[in-house]
Amino acid sequence: MRIVHVINSLATGGAETLVVDLTSSMRDAGHQVTIVTIGGAAGVPLAAAERQGIRVVTAGRSPYDPLSLFRMRRWLRSADIVHVHLFPALYFAPLSAGRRPLVYTEHSTWNRRRESPVLRRTDRLFYRRYARLVAISAGVRDALLAHLESLGVRSEVDLIPNGISDAFFDRRRDRELTTPTKVIAVGNLDARKNFADAVRAIAALPEATLTIVGQGDQRDALAALIQELGVSDRVTLAGQSDDVGALMDEHHLLLSTSRFEGFSLVAAEAMAMGLPVVGPRVDGFRDSVADGTAGILFDQADGVEGIARAITTATRSAEAYHELAEGAANNAERFRVSDSARAYLELYERVRSTKPR
Repeated sequence: MRIVHVINSLATGGAETLVVDLTSSMRDAGHQVTIVTIGGAAGVPLAAAERQGIRVVTAGRSPYDPLSLFRMRRWLRSADIVHVHLFPALYFAPLSAGRRPLVYTEHSTWNRRRESPVLRRTDRLFYRRYARLVAISAGVRDALLAHLESLGVRSEVDLIPNGISDAFFDRRRDRELTTPTKVIAVGNLDARKNFADAVRAIAALPEATLTIVGQGDQRDALAALIQELGVSDRVTLAGQSDDVGALMDEHHLLLSTSRFEGFSLVAAEAMAMGLPVVGPRVDGFRDSVADGTAGILFDQADGVEGIARAITTATRSAEAYHELAEGAANNAERFRVSDSARAYLELYERVRSTKPR
């Protein structure tokens, strides 16, 4: 099967990482797979694709480059299946794909388009163009179904959880709880990830350290907050890494303070390695992290105190920590990328066997 994944770019992010991992797994299954990016922004996923010899085609100079509509046609119209991820690829791909079957994966529980009268009308038009819609978690599916209903769009939404590379499962090992408790947080340094609250929570826990992995427009503000709270000896801004697994291996816990999540790939990666996860009790995130079994979830309404309390609960004793670590590793078995790829390939076959609407 000739499969083309379309995404805005291969900058560092969860959806971008998933696309590379799916492409690798589908290629291993014997399919011809290409990634088409609208813009050329580079990150860890692009570097991973290059290392694996994955074909990546860049159609434009940015995710909003109108010329990419013409440059994508060659790749999309020769495909058996066009699989699209994120906005504005959601809009661009149908304009370039002709009558090729289209699949779209929704990666988030919320986006600004749903609050815009103009873009809601455009959403109504473009969602109808897709043969199948897929959500990466139950929370994302519920949110998308509610959005589609408000638009008057009748469409089923399949649920296919994200998957992670087997490399993270291979790194699983028993961990001893020592002092200080070493906490790691991973993601783009932006408002959605809310790393400022992570810093404040660690400031309230004298026997804990925090490593923040990632880059973004809030780096300077976070650096200033670290200095203001006097925790520069315990909180490190590590920048971007092309081997997050190696960094997680040096820590006891993964912490997420995201305001919302579709699905946390980094949480699945951490759990596969045997790291418990502390994170928000929000749709999407709680679909991937079993509260009390694979980690501890906190209510966002409890603020920084709730985050600190969850970290303390996860590490209250060596026995409690060991149980969470075991539970995390077992929970992660649900999220192997080979299983995700197999589910998508089965979906593609169903789409190909169905007459266009």
